[in-house]
Amino acid sequence: GPKLASARTYNLDDAIALDIDVDWSSEMKAKVKVTSKIGVTIPVTIKNLRFDGVVRVVLTPLTEEPPGFGAILVSFPKAPSIGLDVSLSKIDITKSPWLREELLKEIQKAVAAEFLWPRRIVVPSGVSPSNPKPILSRVALNALSESDPLLDAERKIEESDIYRKSNIKRDRALENELGLDVVVADG
Repeated sequence: GPKLASARTYNLDDAIALDIDVDWSSEMKAKVKVTSKIGVTIPVTIKNLRFDGVVRVVLTPLTEEPPGFGAILVSFPKAPSIGLDVSLSKIDITKSPWLREELLKEIQKAVAAEFLWPRRIVVPSGVSPSNPKPILSRVALNALSESDPLLDAERKIEESDIYRKSNIKRDRALENELGLDVVVADG
């Protein structure tokens, strides 16, 4: 199963946010049918899925009612490493280095386009038996696909004078490191 190597938490007012290091190698085997753009259906077998990366989980907003939060937001702070083996019929196409690289590149692009922070999956929390109404409205859930307490906190930090000044200092230090007009004097 998945190995959870470590986790980091963020101090937020209306959310619980974690970054979890996950290393997962699966021996699962899935048979799927892929339909091409021209309408041809191809049987594909996917096996030996591998994932190594950080998963960001944000539980927000915190509520008094069970389960204690309105939705789970899931994303990747940086692109994870993904691997898998793919067969078309009985031909293992991932044995071909070029096909394998192209396939993995497309998977990485799709993951980045959909799940790379600040993009995220928004999963509403379950409805409890004591309260059959959903905790969050559709409008509130849609708003969480655009922003949340962790993203708001990151934006505030980026807008702060301290952050800007530290970036200016860093940029100047980089300019000095890379500049050729450095004078070294004895004495």
